[in-house]
Amino acid sequence: MNSHLFPVNQSIEAIFAPENLDEDCSRISELMAPVANAIDQDLIDGRPAETVDLFLQLVVSLCYHFVADEHWR
Repeated sequence: MNSHLFPVNQSIEAIFAPENLDEDCSRISELMAPVANAIDQDLIDGRPAETVDLFLQLVVSLCYHFVADEHWR
């Protein structure tokens, strides 16, 4: 993956492993749920910087794999 403004989150990257790919990406969606919950919890706990960092890490990996792995097909 290309360089970014922040380090790539390896646990988020693991979500997009080829073995997690199914026809409608439901497994990937299931694996992303705890990350979404962590983002929600960071907001509840008043940690905006951590919230934004984790959200951006998720979005960068999601966008990269959507394009690189051709999930739109």
